Amino acid sequence: MGKLIKNHLARLFTLTAASFHLYTSILSFFWPKLLFDFLTTTLNPLVKPIPYLQITNTLISLLLLSFEYPVPLIFTNNVLKTWHARIETRLVVTLPLAMWTSVLGYQTYGAAVGYLCAWVVWWMGFVEGEVVPKKPWDIRKKVGRGQGVDGERGRMVHRKCAGL
Repeated sequence: MGKLIKNHLARLFTLTAASFHLYTSILSFFWPKLLFDFLTTTLNPLVKPIPYLQITNTLISLLLLSFEYPVPLIFTNNVLKTWHARIETRLVVTLPLAMWTSVLGYQTYGAAVGYLCAWVVWWMGFVEGEVVPKKPWDIRKKVGRGQGVDGERGRMVHRKCAGL
């Protein structure tokens, strides 16, 4: 059997959670409600009269959708390409930010569970030494028989990088 490529699975989890997040954040414009409004009313200004939380949720879900399924026009800058190629960026910046904003909304808390699942799979891939490929859905090939790992860092070697 083949080896599970965790960064592809995590990317699918993130895309699914981000699309659900976008859908529910648009719905929350029509039915504004906080998840924790039964505990306190101090967060109510986030949703009424100006929908700060809904706008933030919509922008973050659009950012994650474009980040995980990159359009070539967005990633023309080298800084953005480097930011996209790092699993650490997803573990520290994008997914925790999306989780915390989506858990506040009543309609969007389900996306936080999806982001948490994606975060766990990204973490498993990071611990195993996986790297994000240059193309979004590129598959890493093994080089030779049993030579798929470069020994130094334990990362899979891409066929183009190995000069084959």
